[in-house]
Amino acid sequence: MVFISDCCKSVPMSRLLGLAWLALSALLPLGATARDVVIDSAIAVVEDGYLRVDAKATISVNDDVAEALNNGISLVFIAQTKLLRRRPFWVDETIAQSRHVFVLSRHALSDRYTLTEIAGKPAQTFKTLAEATAALGDLPRVLVLSAIRAGPEENYLGRFRLSLSVEDLPAPMRPLAYVSPGWWLSSGWYRWTFKQ
Repeated sequence: MVFISDCCKSVPMSRLLGLAWLALSALLPLGATARDVVIDSAIAVVEDGYLRVDAKATISVNDDVAEALNNGISLVFIAQTKLLRRRPFWVDETIAQSRHVFVLSRHALSDRYTLTEIAGKPAQTFKTLAEATAALGDLPRVLVLSAIRAGPEENYLGRFRLSLSVEDLPAPMRPLAYVSPGWWLSSGWYRWTFKQ
């Protein structure tokens, strides 16, 4: 025997099932995030008052993602960097942040992979997917944050993440990508400490 509380009797069952599916869809990617992107290192260097982050990542593309790429779907990867100042008894303050967007695609006629940074740099072309993902994971002198405004003895926290943007997939693919762990390619936040 199933008991339904009084608060749920006024809500149609289809709406309850829809809400349950939405909640389940939202929770699946969080628990099932694949570590197909691994940050090997992130080194922070100050040059002329600006913080430059040199990062290296290893990217492993699974069969579903590779098949979509080989069938003409462009993949958008986002590299995010944050610099935080520690604050005792309060939330850490965001000092600076940057976001860089890279597009990985395959040209069907030439059978080559193209990696383009949206910031306007020239596109790079590669023979294999492995070469293209290796280039995507090599991020020297790219992640430059705005000037540091704190004192020389200040302790900072650095955060870096490289992930595939599911939001930038074609609309018909997004619902499946949202609930499929194989599409949630992300390194998670890589953390380091830094003192100016």
